[in-house]
This record gives sequence, structure tokens and C-alpha cells, in this order.
Amino acid sequence: MEYDVRRKDKLVLLPVQSIRPNPSQPRRSFDADEIANLSESIRKVGVLSPLIVRKVTDTGCVRIGNEAVTPEQYELIAGERRLRAAMRAGLKKVPCIIARSDDNGSALIALTENLQRRELNCFEQGFAMQRLMLMTESTQSELAESLGISQSQVANKVRLLRLSAEEREMILRLGISERQARALLRIESKGDRIFMIKRIAERNMSAAETEKAVDLFLKHQSEEIKRTGRRVIGMVDVRFFVNSIDNAVKMIRKAGINVDAKKTVGDEYIEINLTIPKNKVKC
Repeated sequence: MEYDVRRKDKLVLLPVQSIRPNPSQPRRSFDADEIANLSESIRKVGVLSPLIVRKVTDTGCVRIGNEAVTPEQYELIAGERRLRAAMRAGLKKVPCIIARSDDNGSALIALTENLQRRELNCFEQGFAMQRLMLMTESTQSELAESLGISQSQVANKVRLLRLSAEEREMILRLGISERQARALLRIESKGDRIFMIKRIAERNMSAAETEKAVDLFLKHQSEEIKRTGRRVIGMVDVRFFVNSIDNAVKMIRKAGINVDAKKTVGDEYIEINLTIPKNKVKC
């Protein structure tokens, strides 16, 4: 893995059209409002922090008159937000540092830059680390040493990829922390985890409260196994559907319909009776 970034005598102004995106960019989502705000800042004061690029050679050539010309092209290593914002601000050239780097080195620099700026969510970090280990055939310990972090930090990020795409999307959308997401990994059933994600958000649980809730769930599940001799599958899924019915009842009542709901919880079942008047709407 080869990379070398020296800032002395390396700063150059490059045309934005000569810079192509980095295929190893670990960041997958870019907030439109953040780009707009950064663009406005760049329009006023310029690009304060240079982009990091590397020269690429497989660019082909263009013909100017009767002469074939190979234009210099560069691949972005770090600074995609700044590049997008600069282009939005109408800049034709941006300050850059030209690095000597191979593909693996480029991916490592991009990940390190984003980690230092805290611009990646925990799942983007995990995907980037996993990809780097596959590209470089390195272990978690070796990657951790390259990034200047502990092996446990790498392990924790990569473990989060066990969560499904649906779960990851919910966790980010609901503002659930990385520590809470790690606690959810202790629950084996996806359905149970999704229920717990919604419960965390509804009750605005802290990380400590989430860990305690997971402990209680696992304890209850263990007790059920001891009592019945079999594993309880989808126990939380049932509560999820019951909760959905409760929410539906609330919506009906908000619409002005005086629905009567009675719930009976037995050892082996939950019975719910709903009585909804056909034409009686509260005003």
C-alpha cells in the first residue's frame, strides 16, 4: 500500500472539470443543506482547506484541431464535499495537494480524512474499513495500526454491518447512537431488533437505558426457554403488532370516533376486542 502526502510545495490550482470522484470514497450520503451552506461560505471566502488528489493516467486523449492531446486528469482522494460545494459556487479551479498514492493508499487516505473530520456515520465507517481490509488483505489489527486507532474500534464498526439495510436506515433516521446500535446486536431476531429500535425512539432512551432494556429482554427470553423448554421466536414481534393496534385506536379516536377497546392478556394469548360505532362521530 503506497501513499505519500507532503503539503510543502504541493499546493496547486486545478480545474474542477479535471477532477473525478474517488471510487473508494467511504461517504455515501451528502446532506444537500450542508453542501448549500458550505457553497455559500466558499463563495464568500474561498476554499480554505485544499483537496487531496492523485494524478491518473488512463484518461484517453482529446483532439484539438489536428493535434491529439492527453489532458491531465486527477482522482479525488479527500474533499468531495468541498469539491461539490465549490462547483455549486461556480468556481472553475480549486486548491489541491497532489499525493503519490496507489488505489489502496487512496482508499486509506480518504477514510482517514473522513474519520478525522467525523464526516462518516458509523455504518459508512464500517463499510469502508471492511472494504479496505479486503483490498489490502489486512487484518483488523493491521488496519487499526494504519489508521492510528485500536483494534476494538475497527471490530466494533465492522460488527455493525450485521444489521440489515432496513435496520441501519431506521437507526440513522431516528437518531439512535452507535452505542445503542451495538447493544441491539445482542438480540438475534431481526423482528425483535426492529421492535426495540422503535421502542428506543418512542421512549427517547439513553444508551444506558437501551442496554438495560436489552438485558431485560434477553433475561426474559432465557426464562421462557427454561420454563417451556423451547426458544420463543418472534416474542417481540407480537408486541409490535399489539402496539400497532393501540396506535390505530388512538388515530380513530383522534378522528372523533368513540371506539371502545378492551384488552385481555393471558398466559398463552392476548385478546383484543374493538367496538366501533358505524355512524356516531364525536363533534
